[in-house]
Amino acid sequence: MKTKSSIDVNAVFNEKLPLVKLLPLGLQHLLTMVGSFMVPVIVGSSIGLDAKTIAYLVSAILLSSGLAILIQVFGIGKGIGSRLPFVMGSSFITLGPMIIIGKQYGLPTLFGSIIASGIIIVLLSFFFDKILLLFPKVVTGTFITIMGITLAPTAFKIFCRW
Repeated sequence: MKTKSSIDVNAVFNEKLPLVKLLPLGLQHLLTMVGSFMVPVIVGSSIGLDAKTIAYLVSAILLSSGLAILIQVFGIGKGIGSRLPFVMGSSFITLGPMIIIGKQYGLPTLFGSIIASGIIIVLLSFFFDKILLLFPKVVTGTFITIMGITLAPTAFKIFCRW
């Protein structure tokens, strides 16, 4: 009898899933990446950037998302990366502050605040399991649903302009 710790990890990673399971997973990943490139489009159009700069930001988010996916899937050392096929992308939760910072202080300050918050998140990630106990699933699920419902009309309007 195999315990959780004695599962052959290579067998799990090399497993070939049937097409019926792969199609919904592929669609989920596609929709996640579409959402990821909408963040720089929304921020860029909100702070008045030209199309060339917005395209640069979209390229940057796709590159950084790709690197984050590789780190998540393959991992670094023993403690970094889940070694699961997660899609990593940008978050819509930061749109409001990013637009405010971008309008008031410009792109360099916006990029600096993103880097600083990223460092803080990495440091907090080592304690996230303890922090997560403060937020029950019903709270986080409700918050994410409200956030999606609130942002959907804005994202749809901007998407239709393109």
